[in-house]
Amino acid sequence: MKENNFFKVILMSGLLIAFGLTAAFLTGEAGATNYPWLSWRHDLHNTGAAPDSGYPTTVKVLWDKTRSLEAPVSSNQPGRCTTPVVVGGNIVITTGNGGVVEARDQVTGNLIWSKLYNWLPIPPAPPDTPPNWCQGDIPTVVSNMGQCGYNINGECPDWCYECTATIPFDCTNKNKILIRGLNLSVDSGVFVAGATIDPNPARVYFGTMDGRFFALDLATGNEIWQKQPWKEPGGPNEGRPWYDQKFSWHLSPPSVDNGKLYFGSFLPSFFSIFQGFPLILDADGHVYGGWPSFNTNYKQYWVGRDGWSYCADKNTGSILWGWDPGGCGVTNIPPIANGKVFFNADTVVDYHYGQMAACDVNTGEKLWHVGPVPSAQGGNPAISLSRNTIFWPEGDGAVWAVDLTTGHVKWGYHGGFSVMGATGVASSMAIDEQRGWVLGASDTGHLFVLDMDTGRLIRETYLGVPGWQPADGWPDAGYWFPGASAMAIVPSQGVLYIGGTDFESAWQGQFNLGKEKLFCYDYASAGDTLSLLWDYQFFGAGGNEYIVKGHDPYQIAFYTLGSPALADGHVYYGSYNGHIYCFGDAY
Repeated sequence: MKENNFFKVILMSGLLIAFGLTAAFLTGEAGATNYPWLSWRHDLHNTGAAPDSGYPTTVKVLWDKTRSLEAPVSSNQPGRCTTPVVVGGNIVITTGNGGVVEARDQVTGNLIWSKLYNWLPIPPAPPDTPPNWCQGDIPTVVSNMGQCGYNINGECPDWCYECTATIPFDCTNKNKILIRGLNLSVDSGVFVAGATIDPNPARVYFGTMDGRFFALDLATGNEIWQKQPWKEPGGPNEGRPWYDQKFSWHLSPPSVDNGKLYFGSFLPSFFSIFQGFPLILDADGHVYGGWPSFNTNYKQYWVGRDGWSYCADKNTGSILWGWDPGGCGVTNIPPIANGKVFFNADTVVDYHYGQMAACDVNTGEKLWHVGPVPSAQGGNPAISLSRNTIFWPEGDGAVWAVDLTTGHVKWGYHGGFSVMGATGVASSMAIDEQRGWVLGASDTGHLFVLDMDTGRLIRETYLGVPGWQPADGWPDAGYWFPGASAMAIVPSQGVLYIGGTDFESAWQGQFNLGKEKLFCYDYASAGDTLSLLWDYQFFGAGGNEYIVKGHDPYQIAFYTLGSPALADGHVYYGSYNGHIYCFGDAY
């Protein structure tokens, strides 16, 4: 293994000023990364922009490595990389499906260390759970509005808010489990969300779909700490009764700043008494059918709510504060600026709607929010400090420019909405501070470049349709779309890189497979459209081109494609085929 000089850090103030970044960059000494890509969106402002140059404008595969096997290893499936790649300290970190976390040498691609994480067993019942409870009969709208269809010893159980006069039933064989949204065998590898590298001290942080969060030593992979925030002091279950215990996935990579981690959680659940629709209590504590309203005082018990966002001590994992968006939660990486952390979250009006909220970094106090908007959260927002603006993409296809200080909406732009996917801009924004542009991509395949000050469209194209012209309109076939694959841009060259899957295969059902490509576009040259410079298609075993898991109609396309990282003139990308690639000239 090469000597790791990752601790030798300096601030490159000139670049920081020019590009509006706050990240610390590393010196060019041996074993270090000159220009690292430490998080999903590169820096604390989520710019998605590399400050250096020399990135490939033609296809040049420097190395291609097969990742370690997923659990169970008998499947002989290399770890599918459906998450963003990060690079720092001469190390490339990849995560994704099947429990695989890997560290590889940035220059050679040689394996440094590998970890495999399996699903945890189903958690035990909370200690205050009564021995004679059960969850009711087959779920229906009526029987699961908190109205228990039985009595115990002639009394209504204390976990039922109301009891009907129906005949009691036998609870002996009723299911009594903590619903986790998804319960897989302990022999199966757990999904590992995108990682973030911390340069000082040299660590990597990430969460898992079974509710854990980890800190590992970057050089060795040794565990520093492991937490389950849903049951930690200061988490969502502190003070809650047994029938309202929450559990959540961790799909949000963390932001690391000033000794703290900021991350979200998603799709929490509860001790399963009420399985179907949510229940709402009125002012007298009685149950009624319907849906809660935004920012009203309500209680709701249903799978998919109370997805908290957290601030934790990076050295211990202890929770410092939590914020409840009142919805499914957060899957994005939250940007940080001017003493605020920003969450693009799901909330509830009458469905999964989106909002953008700013919270105080030290207390978690919500300072402002915009929304709800009529679809679930979109991709990662990005910040321009020079404009004092956060650019916020949403699932309904809209992009909003919002004042960092006040939350005032400056302008909006419709990027595109896919009826098949019921989603819009699930990809992330990117900031070209030099030109005053913000870039985005929607699940209609639409790539667009906007003026940051006005929202004016500068140029556009459709992913994978090289001959497209603005007069052609939205193609109803033949295009590719990114899902959550987030573009990485090089302002000094005016080029971008983004992953995509083909429309024709993607929406044929989850048991169908689609194609996968990495695209490179020139976004800065004159004209109405972006110019395709190159694309590279990924293949599975035996040359099979159908490798990406498909989607059912109205299923949001998220975490099926990885996101590229740019470091030292090279492009790093993890594919669904279980390989990690480096594109560029020889080091």
